[in-house]
Amino acid sequence: PGAAVRAAVRLDGGALTVGGCSLPLQTFAEVVVVGAGKASVGMAEALQDLVGERLSRGVVVTKRGQAEGHKLCSKIDVLEASHPTPDASSVAASSRVLEALATAGASSLVLCCISGGASSLLCAPVEGVSLEEKREATRQLLACGCPIGPKNAVLKHLSRVKGGQLLRVAQ
Repeated sequence: PGAAVRAAVRLDGGALTVGGCSLPLQTFAEVVVVGAGKASVGMAEALQDLVGERLSRGVVVTKRGQAEGHKLCSKIDVLEASHPTPDASSVAASSRVLEALATAGASSLVLCCISGGASSLLCAPVEGVSLEEKREATRQLLACGCPIGPKNAVLKHLSRVKGGQLLRVAQ
């Protein structure tokens, strides 16, 4: 995951370049990293290496048992949650990611690392849907062999963090 980030993101003379877009780091009050997925720790490590001391804070969520041995600094909290079916740790982790995004201001640069597994690791059911109902929907979709695309298309309607919702919180 780190190699993919390093191939797509560069630091050129104080400006972070992502997909052809140059972001002068000195114009931001803080740099915040958030993420979720089985590769999110490796992705965040690569971003940490790129931005260095400019990194202000962050939180990433990975699959239980995959955080051990990470090389992230103390500015980035690493949380573990359940995969492939969300549980209470997934809900708690989602709250932490949402809090990090909600406290980012207009002058913050938010770098988001999303990889496979994020649909389970970030779980914030919409109002009127319980965690158990979300878990049951996930179990049924997995049990019937539903491909990942259609599965996520269904589950995003039960979530406060899927389908662009993280971006809305960060704005």
